Amino acid sequence: MSGKQNRAGVQKSASGANSNQMMDVEKLTKCLEKFSDMFMEKLAETMTKIEETNNLIQSESEKSRNIIDTLVTQMTEEMNKLRTKVKEMEKRIVENERRTERIKNKQNLVIFGVKEETQENPATLENEVLKLIKTKLNVTIEKSEVDHIKRFGKAKDKKPIMLKLTTWKKKAQVLANTSKLKNTNIVIKEDIPKDIMDIRKKLYPKMKMYREQNRHAIIRYDKLYLDGKEVPYEDDETNCA
Repeated sequence: MSGKQNRAGVQKSASGANSNQMMDVEKLTKCLEKFSDMFMEKLAETMTKIEETNNLIQSESEKSRNIIDTLVTQMTEEMNKLRTKVKEMEKRIVENERRTERIKNKQNLVIFGVKEETQENPATLENEVLKLIKTKLNVTIEKSEVDHIKRFGKAKDKKPIMLKLTTWKKKAQVLANTSKLKNTNIVIKEDIPKDIMDIRKKLYPKMKMYREQNRHAIIRYDKLYLDGKEVPYEDDETNCA
């Protein structure tokens, strides 16, 4: 075989190899393109799902937030209602306690300034007080009209005396004549609870101011009455004009 033939054979063989390599490259390129397309498609699907999931999460989160806000609002409203009810109940309890105390003390009188005798006992104290009321006030109280009588407090020789009568009418009769004790050391007052006394102390300046305006003002127990009408205790500031 000549040299030319050998070179031709080699060239033909190389050309075939190159052709095969080109085909392999094309196949590989197509495979890569196909894989790339599939990857991008899957990536797009994944991104879409992620976006949908995020939107769903945001939507659910917004729903949850709205539900929580609604629950908080409802709970706040319920708590406010409960607070209002509790305040109303506390107010009713205080009013009932005052009413009970007032009923309990309705027939009571407190007497100040009566000297305590050395051998004093309930019987001698009763005689002394009834005699004092008859002499100073010209009011006769029968022993049957006395429920009980006792001293109380911490004074050494002139502890106040609690006199409980059986009728409110007799108590009113005594109080109506207490002005006759003006120039004595004896004082007779209603038995008023401390909380009521505190209220009366606060109402007194208002009563005085109204009277200086030549208006009819009077305190009855824990109420201030102006021109025959009750002035609510909480609102008396607004009624001063």
